[in-house]
Formats: sequence, C-alpha cells, structure tokens
Amino acid sequence: MVAAAVRDSGGARQLRSLPPTVTSFSAIACLLTLAHADDGGTDPAATASAPEVSTEPTHTAPPRMGRAGWNRIALGVGSVTAAGLGTWWMLELGESLGAGDLSAVLVGGGAVGLAGAVVGGTAAALNPGTFPVADPANGARAFFGLRPRPTPYVGETAPWSASLGTAPRFYVGTRLRITPMLRGQVDLGATQQVSALTEETSSKQAEAAGASVDVRWALGADPSAPVLDVVWRPVLELRFEQFTYIDGAKRRLRRALLAPMTVGARWHLTRRQRVEAVLGPRFDEVGWTGDEPGSTDWQTGPLYMEASYTVDLDHPGTHTSSRVGVGYRHSKLDGAGLDAGAVNGIFGPALVDYTFRYRPRPSAWAAQARLDLTIADGGGAAFQLGVVPPIASRKQP
Repeated sequence: MVAAAVRDSGGARQLRSLPPTVTSFSAIACLLTLAHADDGGTDPAATASAPEVSTEPTHTAPPRMGRAGWNRIALGVGSVTAAGLGTWWMLELGESLGAGDLSAVLVGGGAVGLAGAVVGGTAAALNPGTFPVADPANGARAFFGLRPRPTPYVGETAPWSASLGTAPRFYVGTRLRITPMLRGQVDLGATQQVSALTEETSSKQAEAAGASVDVRWALGADPSAPVLDVVWRPVLELRFEQFTYIDGAKRRLRRALLAPMTVGARWHLTRRQRVEAVLGPRFDEVGWTGDEPGSTDWQTGPLYMEASYTVDLDHPGTHTSSRVGVGYRHSKLDGAGLDAGAVNGIFGPALVDYTFRYRPRPSAWAAQARLDLTIADGGGAAFQLGVVPPIASRKQP
C-alpha cells in the first residue's frame, strides 16, 4: 500500500493512500515467479534422466517448487500484510503515535521482508546452490571505515569521518553465540558554514560511540543448520557535537540512546538466506554545556527496530564469497530518514550493503571489504575494511 501526505484547507497534515490492490497483487505475482528459483531444491544428479530406450511418448513433469520457494512466498505475503496493516493504522490513527509508533515499524519491516523475498528469489536464480557457502561473508571481527559527508546546504562544507571497531564472537556450547561490539567514529575536521550575509563562519565537529551485545540461541535439530535464532541485542549509542557560533561562543551537546530490551528472531529461509527483525523500547537523554549547562532526564522515545534480509553468494574457487543485504532501521538518531514531501519525521533510513571476503586458505585470516548505502535524506555511502580469524570448527552464518 502506498501512502501520501497532503495538507487540507486548514493546514493540518493528512495522509491519503493509493488503492493497495495493484501493489499487493503485483508484489505477490513477482514472488510467485521468483519462487521457482529454488536454491534449496533437489540434487541435480538425483533427477538426471536416463537415456531413453522406449519409443512411447513421454511426459515431462512440471518443475516442483521446494521449501525455499514456499518460505519466500510466505515471507512475501506476510510482509505485504504487515505493510498494509501499518499503512491502515497510520491513516486511521494519525501519522505519529509517539512512543508506540507501531505503524511505521510495520511498514518498514514489511518493506524489508518483501524486498528481501524478491532479492532472495533473484539471487537463487542467478547463483543457485543447495549447500551453504563454506565461508560466508558475515561481520568483520575488527574493522576500519571511511564515510564522506555530503551536505545539501549552500555555503556549508562537511568533512569525511572515520570509524574503528571490533566485534569478536564467542560460542557457548553449540547453540549459544555472543558477539559484543564496540565502535567509535570521529569527523576528520569540522563542518564549516559561511553566512551569505556577513560572510562570518560557524562550525560543528562531531564524534560518536556505540556498543551492543548480540546474544542468539539457535533452534532446530542441527545447531549448525538452525531453523530459527532467538535474538537479544541491547544497544547503547552516544553522540557528541561541538558547536562554535559566529560570535565565538562554544557549546557541546551530548545525545544518548539506550535500547536495553531489543529482542527478536532470525528465520533461516534457506542455508544461504535469512531474515531478521529485533524490536524494543528506546530511552533518550540529552545534555549540553555552555552559558547554561544542563541535561534532561531519560525519556521514553520511539520504538527502536532493526530489520534485515541477507543473502550469501558463492563464487568460483574456494577462497572468495560475498553477502548482499537490505534493511531498515527505525531510528533517526543521526538525522537520516526517509522523508517525502510533507511526510517528515516518521520513517528511519533504508539500508543496502554488499560485503566481499577473500581468504587465501582456511587456516589464514580473511580480509573483507564492505560498502554501505544509507537511503534517506542525510544518508550517503560508507566504505569499510575488516579482518576475520581463521575458519573455526563451530560457526554460524
């Protein structure tokens, strides 16, 4: 369902929707077409036909859709339903539900599921394979990144930023995996803004830090090939901004986001494709220094959500692999959001990423490169280089 926002004659913002029938049926028809590209189907060697010895006419059985195709169909239909319900909720109850902004969460999560099902079906058709990728390009254990900061404002120049982080993995038994993550980011210079009237200059320099712990328990008969992961991911994000105004006054702003009960699940649709969503309450705090320093108490903010669909791709040879991901993050902590016309401040950014891994041999450390695209107002691209330790005997994608 497609929603648009307009203003009525009294100036109040309203949301209108286009009829959902066309978009819903088109999406489901696309899924039905791609579902036959089953990357979890039967071994081709088992279905190879023997040489014909009979002259009787034979009949070829139609292609059979396997479990992976049906999983993508189920995900696509469920995603269309969630997005439609979220749009209806937004239209009926208003564009902002405060701390219970479930409508935007449903629309964003549904869009990720639908896009992922289409991407997954396309990947299965172009890069088929029954077995999992031997060395999937999952997250780097230590990484360094660079990001340009384009600005749409006249008279403003923004610097690049650099990030550094680590995310080691620890296994407890065969089903429990714990991944703590620490990350820092700093601007490589200051954002400068020149007044068009007085030609005086003001500036801003930003730093950021983040920490999270990803705890997941694999469900299924075989822990190395789980059907579902139960996920708990508490998140803490900090932002620091140093402002220097035209008159020389300085002020430092601190913003904090805490999401301690972010829980969800990851569904392994196939051995190479998975969809994940985590959701939880969010608490915000703001502090500042300057002429009148102060801070706010921790306050309940909008819901925090991360949703993603990832696909592993195999490459010729045994030393390379890659992963494609699409996602949505329901948070505008850094100002990036999907705004269109009068629809402002509702949705967070859409995310697309591609990771390529090269490992000379199983006993060697792997190097990988990652490209992230943040599709939103205030978004952009980021490039990351990382390393991964030698292949372990116990490993989850």
